[in-house]
Amino acid sequence: MAEPTKDPQEALKKVTAQLECGICLDEYKDPKLLSCFHVFCKQCLEPLVLHEREQSLLGCPNCRHTTVLPPQGVKGLRSDFRMHHLFEIRDALTKVKEPQCENCKKSAATRFCRDCGKILCDKCTELHQLWGEFTNHQIVPISDLQSEAASLIPPTKGKVMPCKKHPENVLKIYCETCKELICNDCTIRLHQGHQYDLVSDTFPKHKQELVNQLEPVKHHLVTVNQALSNFDARSKEIHDQRAAIQADIHSKIDQLQQALEQRRTELIGQLDQLTQNKLKTLAAQRDQVELLHTQLTSCLEYMDGSLKTGT
Repeated sequence: MAEPTKDPQEALKKVTAQLECGICLDEYKDPKLLSCFHVFCKQCLEPLVLHEREQSLLGCPNCRHTTVLPPQGVKGLRSDFRMHHLFEIRDALTKVKEPQCENCKKSAATRFCRDCGKILCDKCTELHQLWGEFTNHQIVPISDLQSEAASLIPPTKGKVMPCKKHPENVLKIYCETCKELICNDCTIRLHQGHQYDLVSDTFPKHKQELVNQLEPVKHHLVTVNQALSNFDARSKEIHDQRAAIQADIHSKIDQLQQALEQRRTELIGQLDQLTQNKLKTLAAQRDQVELLHTQLTSCLEYMDGSLKTGT
């Protein structure tokens, strides 16, 4: 886990980096969670939907895993509430740049109300908690926001989310039948006859179920990591083998080139010697022919002169 940072600017930078959609490279708008746990904007995912055999499929741009969409399409995917929480931290840390109480506008802010989204000084915090309708609001030290930003882990007790169908109510009931958070009005109008319970009562059970389900995933992750390590080791082994074979090829070629060069020198030497011998023999034969030519020429000249003088 990352160490909590005391620098609000560093914490703000860390949170902001997590709020960028990998498709549009802009801030998340209605972030939706795919079955591979990657998150993208709803509007960015909609053009990527494929329709095959009465099913709507969506391939993850990051890992190519295919998510089977619910009947409502991309709209029916789960919203990523963790991103909503990070937006809350980002907005609060933005205010912490100049930590002045948003209520009295005089004193330095030391606390943050998750429900109101305001930073307050100590005195205004006390007054805030005295009002009956605000007694259940969650107020935390500003330093907690910086710690959450450093670790990027939601707090143990998060902000209560409003119901999208009934914005005046909060989502504090979990419908076991539909596997979703609902409000009081939803139980009457939309979930009659369903099994549901308060989130505070059903959370420990579902948390333990998730912990139990994660155990085999953790073991499988160890196996996957080992497989990846084996792939890396095998890849290195193949590269090392290639380097060794390449070095051997160069060595053999160099030896062959050296042997060929030596053989060429030998053959050229033999050729030179043979040429010299043949030229020497030819020169000796030429000398004999030239001597015969001289003798014959002298004889003809002598006989020609004798015939002319009659002697």
